[in-house]
Amino acid sequence: MDTTLLFTAALQSPDPWRVSGVELRDGEGGRRELHITIGFEPGSCFSCPHAGCGREACPMHDVRDRVWRRLNFFRYEAFIHAGVPRVSCPEHGVRAVPVPWARPGGGSTLLFGAMVVEPAKSRPVAGMAGRVGDHDTGSWRFIGHYVDQARLYEDHTGVGAIGIDGTSRKGHRCITVLADPAQRDVIRVVPGRDANTVERFAVDFMDHNGDPNRVTPVTRDMSPGFAKGIREHPPDAARVIDRFHVVRHANGAVDKVRRTQAGRDPLLRRTRYPWLRNEEGLTGLRLETQA
Repeated sequence: MDTTLLFTAALQSPDPWRVSGVELRDGEGGRRELHITIGFEPGSCFSCPHAGCGREACPMHDVRDRVWRRLNFFRYEAFIHAGVPRVSCPEHGVRAVPVPWARPGGGSTLLFGAMVVEPAKSRPVAGMAGRVGDHDTGSWRFIGHYVDQARLYEDHTGVGAIGIDGTSRKGHRCITVLADPAQRDVIRVVPGRDANTVERFAVDFMDHNGDPNRVTPVTRDMSPGFAKGIREHPPDAARVIDRFHVVRHANGAVDKVRRTQAGRDPLLRRTRYPWLRNEEGLTGLRLETQA
């Protein structure tokens, strides 16, 4: 069987696209790479790609060579090469014809993107990208594109409670997570951790049919910036400090007192963790120490 026909069938290339060449090449680090060339049959006609244009046979303007990364074939990293035709439409001008295996402007195939995006729901992106032979910056571009596409269909109608919590990594690159506690669903992740963060979320919330006047409780941490933002967006919501941060601050205050007193009472030294336990979980000796 002709190798090009075999790969045409394996790639499920629709008319008029056909595999015209398959070649193994030496890649970086001594790895072997599979390069697949796809072309279209001579005399093929393409429709104008502009949405709503019914012109089905536009004259060919030129062909632009492109390369896409695709899923590995067995142990070989694979790449697709193709000349992408551009057609000339009397109404919409010169337009590139979309290829069936990749999104416009993308550098990888749709299947490759799916294999990156799906595991990213539960795995670190850098490690997952390494397993498919990609760099994590490319994987994040994939993820960002599909997240933006999915968010176009988000509808926050009926959301009546919001939880806000900020986080950062070693004090840098702060982000704020906003969630619907009733549905246990993340609504939005916004860069920053101040009043402007809440304002940006409020605008996005309304853009997706959310009604700030329906939001009655807003749970948050003890950030002054969040407090200011919530007073303005939404102004009538009850502001509630979430239990986690209340307990954390209470535990911190207890430990501060313990450390202060431990300088005068050696019995309190190395007793940090017993003070964080519930009374019923303490042994007799620990109860005696705390008494």
